[in-house]
Amino acid sequence: MKASAALPDRRLLLGVLLVLLVALLGWQNVLNLRAEEPRRALVSLEMWLTGDYLVPHINGYPYYNKPPLFNWIMAGFYQLTGSAEPWVVRLPSLLGLLGLSYTHFRVSRRYLGRDRALWSALALLTTMDILFYASVNSGEIDLLYAWVVYLQAITVFHYQQRGDFWRMYLISYVLTFVGFMLKGLPSLAFQALTILAWLLANRQWKKLFHPAHFVGIALLAALFASYFVPYGQREDWLGFLVRQYKEASQRTGLEAHWTDTLLQTLLNPLRFAQLLLPWSLLLIPLFRLKEMRQQISSAWRENAFIRFSVLFVAANVWLYWLTPDFKARYQYMFFPFVLSLLFFPQGLTARWWSVRVFLFAALLLAPAVLLLDYFAELPHLALRATLVFLGLIGVLVGYFRGGRSVLWIVLFMAVARIGYNELYLRAWRADASVNRNAQIGADLVRLTDGAPIHLYGTPYTFKSDASLGPLNFGEVELTTAPLIPYALPYTVTRGTGAVMQFETELRSGVYYVADVAVTDTVAYPPLYRFEDRWQGRWYVLIEP
Repeated sequence: MKASAALPDRRLLLGVLLVLLVALLGWQNVLNLRAEEPRRALVSLEMWLTGDYLVPHINGYPYYNKPPLFNWIMAGFYQLTGSAEPWVVRLPSLLGLLGLSYTHFRVSRRYLGRDRALWSALALLTTMDILFYASVNSGEIDLLYAWVVYLQAITVFHYQQRGDFWRMYLISYVLTFVGFMLKGLPSLAFQALTILAWLLANRQWKKLFHPAHFVGIALLAALFASYFVPYGQREDWLGFLVRQYKEASQRTGLEAHWTDTLLQTLLNPLRFAQLLLPWSLLLIPLFRLKEMRQQISSAWRENAFIRFSVLFVAANVWLYWLTPDFKARYQYMFFPFVLSLLFFPQGLTARWWSVRVFLFAALLLAPAVLLLDYFAELPHLALRATLVFLGLIGVLVGYFRGGRSVLWIVLFMAVARIGYNELYLRAWRADASVNRNAQIGADLVRLTDGAPIHLYGTPYTFKSDASLGPLNFGEVELTTAPLIPYALPYTVTRGTGAVMQFETELRSGVYYVADVAVTDTVAYPPLYRFEDRWQGRWYVLIEP
């Protein structure tokens, strides 16, 4: 009886996983690269084409904003697939997201039970922000980085529980280095704050002085040296590190007025809850239920994973909340821990009314969205929309007839994402205004018959400092290629198979995209003219 009773849920689970994977992995080549994706893709593409994996470059000039590991991984996927198309660019972080969800399930099921671990792992994939933004624009670093930070934190938790401090320190410091090489200095803060908070909470502060800790720090230093010593033989390693500090400090409130920081800090928890919809709605009745408060109190004393989840978030989230510059993508490593807290209490059925209201509201509002002019030119709009709408209704019917399982809600979100793919992504693809830079790049490749195209103008020189509030510990001046929408050089480089090299001197017989402000267009008649709306500059295609 037990096995046969579990069979429908098992079938439902397999069906939900299949639909969810199709929703997440499908349609990845429909949308052109956008936001930060073209920059990540371009740096990786130049690595792949030149074979120079030591120093990241954009337009042939050093790129200082991020360490190179994400570009190494992406270039590896280029090599593996023989392509640099958008779906390849997005694949590493999509796999990182799936890895994060699976790892969280495997780790948490021992402490939450199989069902709640599964629910929180699937909820991670179906939060509003991850489902409709992060996994769509997955050519960025953050989903993969969240997985590395999760592994780093869980290593501290797992081996501390076993009393194995050698593995705790050595493995977590290796993961700290991996995280640094993905995204820079935040990994150092995660390591320090997580270890400190967890050991203090367990009254093991003396373990901070365990020999393994010093060996772990030495190992981290050796790993840093393995990259920065050869890097320093070619480029300014100190300037690179100062830039990493600047990139990290810009995400905090150190460089904003205190009133802006205070106001936005008060709003940031609400923004975080918005990212976790619909699952954050489980919070609405939570604190009115006495038995649930008692469960949470009991869990704090008896469940080490719940206690670690609270402490990890509390110790680290302020790095991103005490700032007026709230970025959704910097929060992803906290999602598994917060979802574990949401799903942990027993008596979940008393809290599902809020999520059901959300689903019905989404279903009722969905047709109204299609009245926007944005979808007017989409072929077969009525048929596409009707199929999606019927699919959502079918899932809700299944929810009420199938025991109101959490899996049906996950399935609802997955079908909604498929509708998003078929309607919004295809309408976006057809919108010339949002794909303008990619189209300009394609025009340039066509006009030059795929010949190499270089970039001409004035180098971009900027200062970067290492400062803490009013204290400035040093400043460097860095020079890179002029800023230009990255979708354009990515499209040109992919189309020509050659780096869109920036040069300050014109050479005969070479095609250039040149800044009109520093180009003699009388001596060099333009073959093509376009405006960079990002910088408000005009460029021309010339052949000296």
